[in-house]
Amino acid sequence: MKIKREVKIGLMIIIGIALLIFGANYLKGVNLFTPTSHFYAKYDRIDGLMTSAPVKINGHKIGSVYEITYDFSQETPFTVVVSLDDDIQIPKGSVLELVDDGMLGGKCIQIILGKGNQGTLAPGDTLCSRIAGGMFDDIQNGLMPQLSDTILPHVDSLLVACRILIESQALENSLKSLEVITKNLEASSEKLNAMMSNDLPGIVANVDTITSNFVVTSQNLSSVDLAATIGQIDSTINNLQLITEKLNSTDGNLGKLLNDEALYNNINSTISSAEQLLTDIKAHPSRYINVSVFGGKSKDKSKNK
Repeated sequence: MKIKREVKIGLMIIIGIALLIFGANYLKGVNLFTPTSHFYAKYDRIDGLMTSAPVKINGHKIGSVYEITYDFSQETPFTVVVSLDDDIQIPKGSVLELVDDGMLGGKCIQIILGKGNQGTLAPGDTLCSRIAGGMFDDIQNGLMPQLSDTILPHVDSLLVACRILIESQALENSLKSLEVITKNLEASSEKLNAMMSNDLPGIVANVDTITSNFVVTSQNLSSVDLAATIGQIDSTINNLQLITEKLNSTDGNLGKLLNDEALYNNINSTISSAEQLLTDIKAHPSRYINVSVFGGKSKDKSKNK
């Protein structure tokens, strides 16, 4: 038999609705294929609790928040329906506590199990409820009084000390000194900028010239035959050494003049005699020079006397 077109469309619609219901319940944390039990609790406030929020026992998730209804005509207007796994047995005297779920500010339900052998609750029962103090409540109730008793007096003393420091003359003098130092630094900076603008280009040009001269000198030195120059210097040193040896020996005339004391004395005596002769010639020139104007012989004046 051929399935009519209308039947196919109807089946597709039914399947779509089923998938939609399944997806909505899955997003709420409800597994349609797992049997569940519903329990109720009433709160005067829920602090941001939302459906599909986890329900835990000692940190282990056993269900989720199925529904939240409210009736503000009652003293506890919020009714929270939780869906738990069907195999979970909740003892009588248990409490559904509204607590923080992590640091991001979410809320969840924590089941505080009852003590004793009073039996178990049946699905649909209403449990006792309470709201646990959050992190901010702990800060406000526990930490703030400690801060008021311990830290605030020290803060007050610190503020008084800061006020005394601000109003003191020493701080004013320090600020004036700092202002003077700032002005000096500004003047030094201006002078440095002027020097960099005016003197530095000339210095750089001089350095460039010196560098160029060094390059030219280096090129000249590289073109010199260093081995030949050293050989000439070595030859000159050897010649100087030979001359020094000859001066120190008595073989040559100059060596004898420098080393023979008798020759030195004879030369000294000869020079002394020559001095005496020149002195006598200056004193008595007629003894050594005889000049006649008319060609006759001059008579010795000493003999006529």
